[in-house]
Amino acid sequence: MAPLRENRIQAIYPFENVGIDFAGPLYTMNTDKVYIALFTCAVTRAIHLEVVSSLSTEHFLLAFCRFISRRGICRTVKSADIELKRLYMNISDPEAQNYFGKKGIKWQYIVERAAWWGGYWERMVQMTKVAVRKILGKALVTSEELQTILAEIEAIINSRPLTYVYNEPDEPFPLTTANFLTGRRLTVLPNWSGSRKSELFKGKRELIK
Repeated sequence: MAPLRENRIQAIYPFENVGIDFAGPLYTMNTDKVYIALFTCAVTRAIHLEVVSSLSTEHFLLAFCRFISRRGICRTVKSADIELKRLYMNISDPEAQNYFGKKGIKWQYIVERAAWWGGYWERMVQMTKVAVRKILGKALVTSEELQTILAEIEAIINSRPLTYVYNEPDEPFPLTTANFLTGRRLTVLPNWSGSRKSELFKGKRELIK
């Protein structure tokens, strides 16, 4: 197996290096067509989902602005230009290039003969699509309901285990991508009572080892 690329193993902040892709279209109750912009951290595999009304430069930049406002400014962003080339035409727009230049963000395209470089975010796209299909089915929802559903999907995917899941209750919780974002899983309430707090920190030390 080939070694991982350097930007996949660097000790950096979450979402400092990201891959971006789009999913959709989806249709809301008022028949509006929308897309999902999916941002994937290259190191932690955490995801961030945004709803975009169209694939225009304006709507993409608004979604990107919301993303970096919550997750922090990226160092590099990668995207594919093979099958979805039409979706990324807006990124080549001078307005978008000026925006990224002012922020100091470097945009990189995946070359056609190295499409496997985008595997880490393609898997997240497929995982998101499966979750959307299972939750929505053929149902139509409002824009607000769709945003809520995507936020819940984001939390569930970011709470997936990255390490071994023990069957014994005394063993440490598995490490998740959410641990890198908030220090805990997003789908359960934390228990900070007495000895449980010391056990939690002990579990974190075990995971670090």
